[in-house]
Amino acid sequence: MNMTGFPTLDDTQERLKTETPAGDLDRAARENSVKNAVAITEMEGGQPSAYCREQLALFEAGKISVTEMHDRVVSNASR
Repeated sequence: MNMTGFPTLDDTQERLKTETPAGDLDRAARENSVKNAVAITEMEGGQPSAYCREQLALFEAGKISVTEMHDRVVSNASR
């Protein structure tokens, strides 16, 4: 615990390693990234296209990398 009574980051990461399978941690991180990206877009007054949401879902499922997702979305937008 740190001085505020919360577990330290190291303690939390160690606990997560033992309680959560690695694949779930990766998926949770991707899911969080997708939620943040959509929220930022909506805060700026935009909406992700259907194609963008499809690519985000593939990324979240671990079927494509973030680089591949980015390249696909940018390529589609420039058409």
